[in-house]
Amino acid sequence: MKHYHIDNYFFDIENKTLYVRGWLFLRDCDIVIQIDNQEVLREKPNQYRYDICEEYSHKEDKNNYGFEYTITLENTYKKIQITAETSKKKYTLFKTIVPTTELEKKWAQFKLLVKKFFRLILRKNIQLLNPFLIRDYVMKARENKSYQEAKKYYINPNNSFQYRNWVQEKEAREVPIQRTFSYQPLISIIMPVYNVEISYLKACIDSVLAQTYPNFELCIADDCSTQKEIHTVLEEYKKKDQRIKVVYRKENGHISKASNSALLLATGEFIGLLDNDDVLIKDALEEVVAALNQNPKYDFLYSDQDKLDMDNHLCFPTYKPAWSKDLFLTHNYICHFTVIRKSQIDKVNGFRTGYEGAQDYDLFLRVISNIKEKNICHIPKVLYHWRMIIGSTAAVMSNKDYAFERGRKALEDYFKQEKIACKVLQVKDFPYYHPDYKYPKNTKITLIIDGSKQKSKKCIKKIQKYHGTIPIDFVFLEDENFHDLIKQAKGNVIVYLEEKVLLDKDSSLESLIQYARQKHVGIVSPTLDRKGSYQRTCGVVLMPDSYQPVIYSRRQASTFVEPRLIVPHNYIVPSTKILVFEKEKYLQIFKNNCFKTPFSSIDKIKLCMKFQQKGYFNLTDSSNIFTYDGEIIDDYDKEAYQKLKIEKDIYYNPNLSKKYLYQLDLIEKEDNDGSKDERTS
Repeated sequence: MKHYHIDNYFFDIENKTLYVRGWLFLRDCDIVIQIDNQEVLREKPNQYRYDICEEYSHKEDKNNYGFEYTITLENTYKKIQITAETSKKKYTLFKTIVPTTELEKKWAQFKLLVKKFFRLILRKNIQLLNPFLIRDYVMKARENKSYQEAKKYYINPNNSFQYRNWVQEKEAREVPIQRTFSYQPLISIIMPVYNVEISYLKACIDSVLAQTYPNFELCIADDCSTQKEIHTVLEEYKKKDQRIKVVYRKENGHISKASNSALLLATGEFIGLLDNDDVLIKDALEEVVAALNQNPKYDFLYSDQDKLDMDNHLCFPTYKPAWSKDLFLTHNYICHFTVIRKSQIDKVNGFRTGYEGAQDYDLFLRVISNIKEKNICHIPKVLYHWRMIIGSTAAVMSNKDYAFERGRKALEDYFKQEKIACKVLQVKDFPYYHPDYKYPKNTKITLIIDGSKQKSKKCIKKIQKYHGTIPIDFVFLEDENFHDLIKQAKGNVIVYLEEKVLLDKDSSLESLIQYARQKHVGIVSPTLDRKGSYQRTCGVVLMPDSYQPVIYSRRQASTFVEPRLIVPHNYIVPSTKILVFEKEKYLQIFKNNCFKTPFSSIDKIKLCMKFQQKGYFNLTDSSNIFTYDGEIIDDYDKEAYQKLKIEKDIYYNPNLSKKYLYQLDLIEKEDNDGSKDERTS
């Protein structure tokens, strides 16, 4: 059988529970799970998978092709086998042997290494005799072992089983905070309704009525639903709480018109956006008002979010950065939960028709272009659960292809309004946009190579082969002062790079320059691949005590929930190996020299921080790949770094691990007496 996949299997050692999730395109079958040759489960597939029906059957096919099971076990297991059985045939979907002793683990690793080695022999044949290839293979094997070992000490937020257990434990530990506010604005939550599942609608409204902050109103516009029960339910809630307002449209106008109808009911100072099948956490509005009490001038507030699957399990959180302009110009990363000052929505005349499916993105683009960016606030907490229902973009991004095209139209409108010459392209195979900026024809490059001319021959050769047609003036840093070289530079764009940075056919200096020449952009860097390695770095995260390069393995598949390697991302420090910026912006910021000779990693961090402090957005042009022929982790003066007194990195969400970047820390376990054990998170 060709069409099947085990999405995930996860064994919770402490609770002795096995989770299995996957799908197969096969009708009238049983899923059979055997543990140590003993059958522990025999059930029909229990989940409807819209994406599988669309791919292999048709949209009207209502068969269950997905499955998700939770199995409680008495002991740890040794073997697991998953099969699909029909009356005529048996198919093996998955089987594995789980090593339990150290000796078994070493033996399993050795067998895997031998298998990979012989696979390479078949593929590379005599080339394996090359000692450099053997060296590279050993390096990659070590990296992979280190990566697998580290997985034991953090929670992967994209593993739905791990996340649901983690968030349950986290919520159980949270102590409610009693807060009083001097500023208590009325918040109008607007909610368009159309033929929604009644249980979802009730759960949505109940989540609003359960808010710990009471000064709100819920403004509902029913878009001429054909389900009569919806009218009955809305009237019951309207009688139950006077803060609920309902208008019934006489004709179906789709989501933009329905949202505008709900807006007409709103009398609050702020507008919160809520879909009719989603859920707010009970203190969502309280968190918004807490932020407004810190700064009443905020016009636009957004929070983190996660998703609710069809079994009401929380999964796939999105822990967002502070306002990241360049990330926002690739897709609507803001999404939910969003609260906007009503006067700003009124300025742009609310939602626009013709942008349905991307109506929120269109609204956000128009509102943000009219407000000060310092008045945009990110609340680093999951306030919103987005339900993954059939046909929803929360479930499958491709469910609404028309939404992507309308989002592109909204983004093109934004660039036109801002008078920015830019063509909006699609990122191949992913639902993201790529702004293709045009830069002035008079662009010239001064390329500062950190190294001697003799040692930089390989670097220069690669640049001359792949850089394109923009004129380049080569300068070598050696014992010169960085600031003085920039003052003397002939080019209007400065490209600083270390001598070990190499271009190849997938590298583009032009792409870096097109970003650097935008008014809002400060410093630009590419993604760097470490030569002879799986390691890839696409930015730097600044911690109070140290800075950490964002390192990925190229073996990790990029997914829809992890666009970090696909689209531009804002960082305070995008790189310490290659930096691209406009000479004019630099000289406006740095009137005098403040850099030492030689130009150190700490100097580069200071350079990037100064651009960011002056209001520029630094970024990594993530899909633009350069190669680095050396270690991509710098040695640096830790005392000098700590003197910078960095409290936090605004682009790194504080919920995420401080040690394992973009993962979640394990929650410390407590003993029966309430004390924590010695294991650290």
